[in-house]
Amino acid sequence: MTGLSPEAEARLERVREQVAEAEPRPVLTDIDGKRYMVIGASPQAIQSLGSMVKFVSTMSGSQVFAGLMPGVGILVKLGAGSFAISPELADEARERYGIARRANG
Repeated sequence: MTGLSPEAEARLERVREQVAEAEPRPVLTDIDGKRYMVIGASPQAIQSLGSMVKFVSTMSGSQVFAGLMPGVGILVKLGAGSFAISPELADEARERYGIARRANG
């Protein structure tokens, strides 16, 4: 309990919801029942994702792998076409190459 009036509590909850909506989040998709994080390899690829993308950030490959949750693959969108790195292969690569997972990734 915050000690706020019910009206103030409702306003505070709306603000919290707006902040949550504004937080950068990865674009995720399912392919054959498996979860993939979608990344764009070019400005054209990012534009092709349309309204799914609210924020863009530049990352190295190791940063992408470090930010993945275990069991999540990578779908790389190119200017034309795409390719996928399965969740199993992404987990194996992170382990094999000693890429530590970021806690906030």
